Amino acid sequence: MAEYTTNPVKDALSHILDNLSEADFKKFKHHLKGDVPWSKLENADRDDAICLIIQKYTDEHCGKTVVIILRKMNLNQAAKDLEEKEQEIKLEKLKTLEKSKFNCEQIVEKNEALARYVENQVKMEFERYNQFLLDDMAARVAAVREEVEQKSQAPRENIKKINREMSSLAVQDGRRSDEEDTSLQNGTAERSEPEPTAAPTPEYTLQDPGTLINVAKHMDDLKMTLWRKLMKMMTPMTLDPNTANPDLVLSEDLTSVQYVKKNPQRFHNNPCVLGSEGFTSGTHCWDVEVVEKTSWNVGVTGESVRRQGGNVWWIGISYVNNGFVVHNPNWIELKLTQKPQRIRLKLDWDRGELSFSDPDNDTLLHTIKHTFTEKMFPYIETRSFLRILPSR
Repeated sequence: MAEYTTNPVKDALSHILDNLSEADFKKFKHHLKGDVPWSKLENADRDDAICLIIQKYTDEHCGKTVVIILRKMNLNQAAKDLEEKEQEIKLEKLKTLEKSKFNCEQIVEKNEALARYVENQVKMEFERYNQFLLDDMAARVAAVREEVEQKSQAPRENIKKINREMSSLAVQDGRRSDEEDTSLQNGTAERSEPEPTAAPTPEYTLQDPGTLINVAKHMDDLKMTLWRKLMKMMTPMTLDPNTANPDLVLSEDLTSVQYVKKNPQRFHNNPCVLGSEGFTSGTHCWDVEVVEKTSWNVGVTGESVRRQGGNVWWIGISYVNNGFVVHNPNWIELKLTQKPQRIRLKLDWDRGELSFSDPDNDTLLHTIKHTFTEKMFPYIETRSFLRILPSR
């Protein structure tokens, strides 16, 4: 942020005092001695006198004090010139303040707009993940109920069969008792024939294998399974919209970039954008979808890269004129038997390595050796469309 100094006031006072004769300058110092110690004024030259005035008075009162002294000395034209110069200084300072205020208002307004955008995106992301969890929960509950139905079907059929047999036995017992009573009353006792034996009812116990639902299958490593599914929905990095070239438009989730000429702001010479997170240590990996794209560069660049004017320093791999080249920062042609649909970038900051591979067939394409000394950011440059892929 700019700081406002007394230089314009000092220049105005210098212009007035430099035009005073030696005799008038001595008189001027005598008029000052009521406010400034004479011991400091006696041998002071014009520059010293101006410094003493500035130290004693505020910017506003410096000019007023000198104007009053000049009028007392009947130097009315000099007083008028200083008043006009003071007015110019005030107007210039007012313009500077208005510009500064306008810039601050723009920052506040832009931040509010960005905050609204980020808040909406955060809500949407949480709703997406929440819906995913609800859907997964519903699927798991449905799977549990389905197995319950499967495992309970045979026992339920058996219960019905047992109930029918129990009812049949109760009816037979009642009929036999009535027949015996009648025989006794008539004095005749007949020997009844035994009932035919029915098929045995299957026996089920809690200890039988496969009788109960498989709790372990439904609960086994639930948190890790959910985490793996969520990771498949996530990308290892996002793009930073504040660094995007004016010709690039980023997707709402900040994982893809589209070349659209012309978008009014950001990186100026190269149609490029940086990742939102930089790295100063460790190993980091991300995949970029490049299938059927006409021209692109992917790699890394330093935090200190120049963004306004001139070329951008970067190292990486490019697809130009239907061929692959490595930029380190000189160009080296790569002989590839087939065109990758995805490029996997692996940055090992500590070992000073940036490698490129084809994740579809696990083929190493090239490795760049470079000593990293600052924070490195993922770098993407395109005149078509590129997308960061979710983690695998």
